[in-house]
Amino acid sequence: MLDAGLRFTAAGGDTVTGSANAATTSLTNVIDMWETSSTNPNTDAWDSAKLPELGGMTLNVEVDTAITSTTAGAGIITFHLTSHTAAGVSAGTSIASLPLNGSTTLAVDEAIGVRKSLTLPDGFTVPSRYLGVTRVISGQTISAGAVHVFLTKGADVPG
Repeated sequence: MLDAGLRFTAAGGDTVTGSANAATTSLTNVIDMWETSSTNPNTDAWDSAKLPELGGMTLNVEVDTAITSTTAGAGIITFHLTSHTAAGVSAGTSIASLPLNGSTTLAVDEAIGVRKSLTLPDGFTVPSRYLGVTRVISGQTISAGAVHVFLTKGADVPG
């Protein structure tokens, strides 16, 4: 589903359960960056000279359902901001990872309401038409958890 807003997850959040070392999984929504790059909306051409810029935007991950693994503290989820020429961004290119707990990963047993953020640097561009978020699980199986993932302008994070 293409999201008209800036949310990468469904209204109730996306579950993040799964086995370690499984395939990369896309979250529910992707953002179509078409209008910000197309110089002629009547053509079907991506204008690589006019890449959409997200500099100053903030990528946020908020825990909606506590994240746990089969072995406490051993499962890790890495969230990647991903760009692709097709709406199925799981095969796309990772253009940013959200640094959480001092690394690029979210440790398990994160409590409900924990929010981690990454402000994208000035000049940060989206190289392909679709923008989404993928997640990769490593370590142990994640047995429970759900998150909301969204972009906001600047460091302004909705309450």
